[in-house]
Amino acid sequence: MTLSQARDILPTGRGGARRSTSTLWRWASKGIRGRKLRVIKIGRVAHTTRRWLFEFFQDLADDMPANLLDSKQAHPTRDSRSLRDAEEELDGLGITGGL
Repeated sequence: MTLSQARDILPTGRGGARRSTSTLWRWASKGIRGRKLRVIKIGRVAHTTRRWLFEFFQDLADDMPANLLDSKQAHPTRDSRSLRDAEEELDGLGITGGL
């Protein structure tokens, strides 16, 4: 399938927007974290397959740190902010000892 056709079968991004064909071309030419979407050019038109799309996303998922894939893992920035807020509240109540 062409990259335009591949774009149409991908889930929408944030806000429901479709990914652009340029995004898929960038995944093929520059990649993400050292992984590139596999394509074959027929004439001047780049083509990929469902399998190659799956493998591309699977490779990206395999490279993700385990804590980012764990849905129970809280957001690190939000986590540290919550911890700081809780410690300040406990200090204000005269309860010490740190969390």
